Amino acid sequence: MRACSRLYPLASALHARHSVLSDARSSHMLENLRAVKCVARVSKRLPECEHSANMACGEEPVTFTCKEVCGGLTTCCSRPCTSRCHECQTVTKEKTIARSLPLARSHHRNHACQQLLKCQHLCGLPCSSDHSCNPKCPQACRQRCSHRECKKPCWEPCPPCMQPCEWRCSHHSCPVVCGSVRSSEVFWTLY
Repeated sequence: MRACSRLYPLASALHARHSVLSDARSSHMLENLRAVKCVARVSKRLPECEHSANMACGEEPVTFTCKEVCGGLTTCCSRPCTSRCHECQTVTKEKTIARSLPLARSHHRNHACQQLLKCQHLCGLPCSSDHSCNPKCPQACRQRCSHRECKKPCWEPCPPCMQPCEWRCSHHSCPVVCGSVRSSEVFWTLY
């Protein structure tokens, strides 16, 4: 390496700080410094977004695909975007003309709407800025008791269970049918 450092001071500096990858590893072949690529892992700021990435020192950030979570607020449901940054960059580039760097990810990958419906299920329809949530929840009804389980879709009304309530203790039993809507205050004032 000493002979190399006298003849090729730049190559010597590269060897001292980082490991290099070259098509030809012998010192006399380092005359073509374009063939020398440093492979030490370093953090570099990516030009198209606000993220940084660990990459080989000799790698150009422009060619790196950002794999960080986008995190931008979606315009459809105002939730943080869970897609990868590069996916939202691609969608934004397809849908916008102006491109200043870093790229403001104003459009996001298609995703299912995460809004809770009245029944407490997620909407699940494709989310968009002009989206309205599904009034007919396709999930299974969650209405069930010890006597039966509703088999209808969630959005269809189901009749309440008319069997006697099974709650009892040695002093009391429930005086109303299983599917009745009752307040615990009303129930306990009966006794």
